Amino acid sequence: ISLFVSLNLHFLFIAFTAADDPYEPNCARYANSICTREFEPVCGDNGQTYPTECVLCQENTIDQQIKVAYKGECGHV
Repeated sequence: ISLFVSLNLHFLFIAFTAADDPYEPNCARYANSICTREFEPVCGDNGQTYPTECVLCQENTIDQQIKVAYKGECGHV
């Protein structure tokens, strides 16, 4: 039982301390393409929700450098 408790505590520690830092989206994969209509939201580090990473990358072509804060809608961490 102590091994079970120890493993559970270990996984809880990892879950609560593994906060992801904002990261650069892979915009090269969307170059010269049109974004599709699926809804796979990402939260930009500017606090705005984008329907997809592709749409965020389109915003970055307007001379912005928005990073992905996390996957999902902003405010739903």
